Amino acid sequence: MSFQKFLDDLDEAKRELRLKPVEECLFRGSGAKSFGLLPSLHWRYEKSLGGSGKNLSKDKHLLKLQEIEASLFWDFSARARELLSGNLTDWEILFTMRHHGVATRLLDWTTVVGVAIYFALDASVSGSKPCIWLLNPYRLNELTAGFKDIQIPRYLAGQAGAADDWDYGDLLADWDDLGIGWKHPVAVQAPQRDARLHAQRGYFTIHGNDRRSIHLQSCSKTKLSDFLRCVEMPADARSDAKAFLRRAGIDRYLLFPDLDNLGRLLHETYGL
Repeated sequence: MSFQKFLDDLDEAKRELRLKPVEECLFRGSGAKSFGLLPSLHWRYEKSLGGSGKNLSKDKHLLKLQEIEASLFWDFSARARELLSGNLTDWEILFTMRHHGVATRLLDWTTVVGVAIYFALDASVSGSKPCIWLLNPYRLNELTAGFKDIQIPRYLAGQAGAADDWDYGDLLADWDDLGIGWKHPVAVQAPQRDARLHAQRGYFTIHGNDRRSIHLQSCSKTKLSDFLRCVEMPADARSDAKAFLRRAGIDRYLLFPDLDNLGRLLHETYGL
């Protein structure tokens, strides 16, 4: 019953977001609510500074972060042999980076609540409750960017003062303005050419120059958290949640469909 109550709470949180019938709710599983909604580029950057970043100005932080971000992107683009024949856009390369663990300013979301539950349990830590974040991406974009649709990434260049058809690498290479060109997160829809992205029914939010977690940001005197909900999973619901995932066929190989994870699944299946 505890797991059913958790599902009911998710349904109620979704209703509170006031999505229209044709609009997608985005879900994100997290090991603990305290982890917040911070992209790996940002939290890894803060961790790398230790205490040495206290005396840096905001502009110096943006410059340092931009240098690291550009280096990661160009190095990955040049050295990812598997991608060289794929004729991918810069945005598609960025999405692939995120799905292979490279630090980016992206946060992963999914339209499938079962996928979010899998990642919440997978990232759970001792002493904390796994949780599901729910986002109304249309309200988020209306607030942060002035449009209600889930944005096609290449149009984000317009927010940075660039031509509408600029790609991600063009934004990183444009050093006329400090930072990426927009402040608050925006929800974007990615072409699902990557097998992992397709399997996970992936969407993204992309952070701007405000390095804080989404739920701590505000814009136009309105908290972005007004368009977020977070539902924690009770400890006694975990076993039923895992049983639900098994019955639904949601496992690591489904979400990461490669041979390494097939081997891992087979070992788990046969207790090896």
